Amino acid sequence: MTKTQKELDELRLYGDPRFYTMLDEMAELHSNKNHDYAAGGDPLGNFKRVANILSQYPGLNPSDPTVVALTYAMKQLDASLTLLSTGLTAKVEGFRDRMKDVAAYAMLSMLIEQDKADDAGMRNALDAAKNGVVKPSEDDDNLSGCTDWDNQTEEELDTWHR
Repeated sequence: MTKTQKELDELRLYGDPRFYTMLDEMAELHSNKNHDYAAGGDPLGNFKRVANILSQYPGLNPSDPTVVALTYAMKQLDASLTLLSTGLTAKVEGFRDRMKDVAAYAMLSMLIEQDKADDAGMRNALDAAKNGVVKPSEDDDNLSGCTDWDNQTEEELDTWHR
């Protein structure tokens, strides 16, 4: 709903009227999402429920991308359980869309963990190479012409690692 300058003046609101239109849009979005997440209960209940679950794992690192992705998935699961338990119809995202989000976050979590494993493997190979534990053979096609192993680029080492 767009407010006119006259309406803003009556409310004693100053500034660009578009700003207040944006606030109205945000208020509507907040209300619709809160309908889906809280179902008339505690407006911050979804955050508290997910925080309670996370508190059961004191060793979790909140800056770990996998933990972040799983937290997003839990947020979607919590909203889905709220909708199922109350019988409400979602105003923003329905059950099916939320389950797609959960599946996507699960897959992203697997990719993040795979990248971590790949990075750890590369670091181990680099450490071994730098410590003289592993050296390429002279006939290794991937590193032909390399004479200074310690100064190879990560790209060259990555080629050797594969």
